[in-house]
Amino acid sequence: MKKIYLSITLALLLVGQTTYGQVLTFKNWNALQILESQQGLKRANADQLYQALLKVELSKDLTINDYFIVYLSRHHDGKGAIMKAAKKMSPDETASLLLAYRSNLQEKSETSPTVSPELSPKAPVESQVSAPSTKP
Repeated sequence: MKKIYLSITLALLLVGQTTYGQVLTFKNWNALQILESQQGLKRANADQLYQALLKVELSKDLTINDYFIVYLSRHHDGKGAIMKAAKKMSPDETASLLLAYRSNLQEKSETSPTVSPELSPKAPVESQVSAPSTKP
């Protein structure tokens, strides 16, 4: 009974933060995601059980990068929400976010198309057209 009371209290506190224009910290947002997925698991019927279990496991693996992409990018306060979140971040959370950002930049540079010198717009264009070969 005590556990249920704590879960309900935590949920009300976390929901209250978003209701009054506050920005959830990463830890609070993550705790809320886990709590909501666990409650969904309790309500799941046999057909929904696998999806509910998967959601619980995924919510436990959320990162600071997910927080920014999923939560802050959709927050009604926009840039203000990001500024509020940045002020509340711990040094470890800041480092994790910057590492994720760096990885994202590296992935984009590795997958971006490269132009070979012979296809470059600055490559010299041959002005002579070679005649077809008449050799058999």
